Amino acid sequence: ERIYRRLDGSAVDVEVASAPILFDGKPAAHVTVRDITERRKNDDELRRFRAAMDISGDAILLIERATLRYIDVNRTFCDLVGYTREEMLGMTPMDVFSADRATLERDYDAIFADGNCAASRIEGWYRRKDGSRFQVETRRRALQTKGGINGTAIYSFLSFHTEWFAIFIYSLLAGAGLVTNDLKANALELYFAR
Repeated sequence: ERIYRRLDGSAVDVEVASAPILFDGKPAAHVTVRDITERRKNDDELRRFRAAMDISGDAILLIERATLRYIDVNRTFCDLVGYTREEMLGMTPMDVFSADRATLERDYDAIFADGNCAASRIEGWYRRKDGSRFQVETRRRALQTKGGINGTAIYSFLSFHTEWFAIFIYSLLAGAGLVTNDLKANALELYFAR
């Protein structure tokens, strides 16, 4: 791949390929130059999109419906569960999520039929590589591709939000001198119920 200049001075990305041939009985080269400007532009857009997905605050997962295997996950999800992307691509939701195969198949089929059904938003938990668990709220969607229908899952993590919200409210009440023994007990119960 190279960058050539057109007669008007503008740059063009090209792919150059050559092969030895015989021309009039003498060695020569057959050279093909192909404009790849559009492909390069698309590749750059895909790289930018991938980078944006990886820095998202939400975990984003693509699950192949037929096999229920992860076909893509973003960095946020990997950081949360403690697995590498390569490890996750060899796994299924049943390996780390709190639902069995039959439940997931039923839910995904319902989502493919109606994207706003109850199964498109669920709560559950994930198991990290170290064995610890954390709660999630999930918003799932169907994604139609050339290869078939895949499930897209975007996860918002409730344990983080719930825990910090409870601590924030408790801190506000404590700061105002409004913490009673009952409130202390309720706050501890909420914290340890996660």
